[in-house]
Amino acid sequence: AEDACIRGDFYMGPGSKVANSELISSVVLAGSKVENSRLERALVMRNCKVDGARIINSILGDGCIVKHGAEVLNAVLADNTVVESGQRIDEGRRV
Repeated sequence: AEDACIRGDFYMGPGSKVANSELISSVVLAGSKVENSRLERALVMRNCKVDGARIINSILGDGCIVKHGAEVLNAVLADNTVVESGQRIDEGRRV
């Protein structure tokens, strides 16, 4: 993890990358990339890309992409979901 602030329990899977981000009690599985983001109690499954986003109390399925300025709060995203820049998904939604 490059220039990352990590607090609480944390796991990074093989081949994953975390840079310039804050992670609190989160898991980032194999092949996922998290940059310039804040994750709190998040599970990021395999091969996801999160850049400049906020993910809190949420699960991202395999292959999800969360773009700059997006927020995923208290939600579960199905595999290969794309959250566009500035989009907000919250209130226990399943997408």
